[in-house]
Amino acid sequence: MSAGVIRKLLRVEAAGEGLAGKGAVRIRLVRFGRKKLPYYRIIIANSRSRRDGRFLEMVGHYNPMPDKNGVKDIQVNGERIKYWLSVGAQPSDTVRNILYKQGVMTPNSPEPVPVDA
Repeated sequence: MSAGVIRKLLRVEAAGEGLAGKGAVRIRLVRFGRKKLPYYRIIIANSRSRRDGRFLEMVGHYNPMPDKNGVKDIQVNGERIKYWLSVGAQPSDTVRNILYKQGVMTPNSPEPVPVDA
């Protein structure tokens, strides 16, 4: 990697860390897909950025359209989401519900579910 790329990566990580402590980082959805067939990515983003704008990290995806068996496709990286929640990122209401269904969070609680090891 060149020095410029490393500096840019460090700057993005530092920005993410600094913003998370101030509550300016959100865990939210970005819409993809076409008309009448939505597909969402679950991302970590600055709260002031646009819905489909710049983001810090992609941590999962959500397909609300059920397949032939009636199952909606939801995949999340629970480890990374727990990290971002621990540094102060706030999930949107929809993401909070998705994380509750996946067992990452309790309902209406900003803290992740403790893992018994």
